[in-house]
Amino acid sequence: MVVDNDKAANDPKVLATLIGEFDGLGIRSGTKVTGPVFEKAGKLKVVARAGIGVDNVDVNEATNCGIVVMNAPEGNTLTTAEHAISMMLSLARNIPQATASMRAGQWEKKAFMGVEIGGKTLGIIGLGHIGRVVASRAQGLG
Repeated sequence: MVVDNDKAANDPKVLATLIGEFDGLGIRSGTKVTGPVFEKAGKLKVVARAGIGVDNVDVNEATNCGIVVMNAPEGNTLTTAEHAISMMLSLARNIPQATASMRAGQWEKKAFMGVEIGGKTLGIIGLGHIGRVVASRAQGLG
């Protein structure tokens, strides 16, 4: 296993030098898997994308090489929806501003009271995978 925290393997030339020994490749959106990579991928059987699209993978070339390309379109749905709800709550309660104030050595408690979100109307543009989960979580908050 190789963990590429520096994202050097996002470059197809670098990835091509590493790919020969692997049976499977897990990627994110920044990694480009192109013809030169598949040419060097002697053992590779599958390319799995953590996310929705596979536009960063040459699917035709993979197919020609007998390599399966798959994705996980709902893999980050819950995380992303929860993050959206967290950001809304944070902004409603002025948490970023209050944190900055506290770090500056001030205690302006009354300046950052915020608002309650219960009873408010939330507009969601797009009810795809993430939008539906955000709507469901928001219903629980009233």
